[in-house]
This record gives sequence, C-alpha cells and structure tokens, in this order.
Amino acid sequence: MIWHQGEADATTTLYPTYQSKLKIFFEKVRTDLNKSNLPIVAGELGTFLAANSTYPRWDSINVQINRLNSVLSNYAVVSSTYLTANSDMTHFNTASILTFGTRYANEFFSLHPYKYPK
Repeated sequence: MIWHQGEADATTTLYPTYQSKLKIFFEKVRTDLNKSNLPIVAGELGTFLAANSTYPRWDSINVQINRLNSVLSNYAVVSSTYLTANSDMTHFNTASILTFGTRYANEFFSLHPYKYPK
C-alpha cells in the first residue's frame, strides 16, 4: 500500500489526532484484507508547505507519519526532501512527482522484495 495524504489535516484543529487515526486506518486495511503484514509506504508532505499558510502544521503531520515507524511493522516513510511544488504551492510539480515515485518504489521493494521468476 502506498499512502500520501495529510495536507487537509495540517491545521491547528486536526493535526493532534492524525497519527492515531492513521494508525487505526492502516490496521483496519490490513484486517479487512486479511494481510496482517501488508507493506505500507507513506510519503511526507512537501517541505514547501512552509510557505503556504493554509497548512500551518504540515511539519507536525510529517513527524507523525515518521513516528508510525515505531508502532507499525512493515512500514516505511518516503522523504519529501528537495522536492518542489507546482504553482499552487500545495502539490508536487511533475519532476518531483517522478522523483517521489522512484523513492516510493525503492522503499516498497525494500519492505517487499520482488522475486523475479526464473
């Protein structure tokens, strides 16, 4: 599973419960799919959100995404370091999305190595 979400929760009101709700969500997905060790890779919000006053707690969301590493098994986080925004200053630009995709793939395969058939 690849997960990238959190901007809407990066407000003073919503950020305090983000980590606990996200943990419960991931656990429910694993339960519903009967895959207790389903690999989950979550991506950080873009650091460029610091320039967007709509999401004042973006950094707190990233901290919470990273902290789940200590309570969930088979979970990894993809860094948004050095990625840039498109003109809306909320979403990643095309070049950054491509880089992010590579980072996601690398983390996913580190959790769940693909066995190529012979």
